[in-house]
Amino acid sequence: MNAVLLLKSFLINSPFEGVAKRARHVSGRLRPNLEMAEVILEEERLPEVLKRLLTPTSNVLDVGCHIGSFLNLASKLAPNGRHVAIEASPSKATLLRRRFPSVRIEQLAISDRVGISTFEENLRRPGFSRLGASSTSDPVTRYDVPTTTLDALELGRIDLVKIDIEGGELNALRGAKRFAESNRPPFVFECGAVTNEGLDRAALFDHLTSVMTYDVFTFGDFLYRKGPLSADEFRKCGIYPFRAFNFVALPR
Repeated sequence: MNAVLLLKSFLINSPFEGVAKRARHVSGRLRPNLEMAEVILEEERLPEVLKRLLTPTSNVLDVGCHIGSFLNLASKLAPNGRHVAIEASPSKATLLRRRFPSVRIEQLAISDRVGISTFEENLRRPGFSRLGASSTSDPVTRYDVPTTTLDALELGRIDLVKIDIEGGELNALRGAKRFAESNRPPFVFECGAVTNEGLDRAALFDHLTSVMTYDVFTFGDFLYRKGPLSADEFRKCGIYPFRAFNFVALPR
């Protein structure tokens, strides 16, 4: 794990975490990018989104936990919940077990099938690590990891799911038919630019809205009760100037 990522992980849940976040927000406002304003606001809006979706006893599933920033926030808002985190990287999973001893940490990848797949760990931009090989010019290391489905995991009651797995969100949802039907949890998920490699935005939106019967919102639309996105609005969110990279899906 690179030194910058390690430093960021130690800031999580430390006395300096709030200071670092405020400094980042101030920096963003000093160098405003009005074309990306809605995307930049997502980090600030996430706590408010979760406050509306969680109770102190909610159980949260974090798929693609990375270094645990989302898990840390969810744990604070749902301190009496039973949380589960999924992380394919062995080094990150080890770090998460040390930082979150009360959380069930699974070192594997979520997909639409049970088996073994190649995981590509991006050494320069660790947040872009993913299942399968990409065409990135960044230095990477590739290794095999176990894959499973949300249907195959024995998770019990889950009240909210976050999925951020760099284009693997659709496969994760395809492998969650029974899980979604029995829990009907809200999903907080990432979906990047239209041009992102291996990302089929139309298929993802159709699966959520038509197959799973969920409505999809940007963080801002959810908070200000502006109603769900249409398929074309969801598509446009991924075209520059981007409107949103992160979304909330609620059962209809």
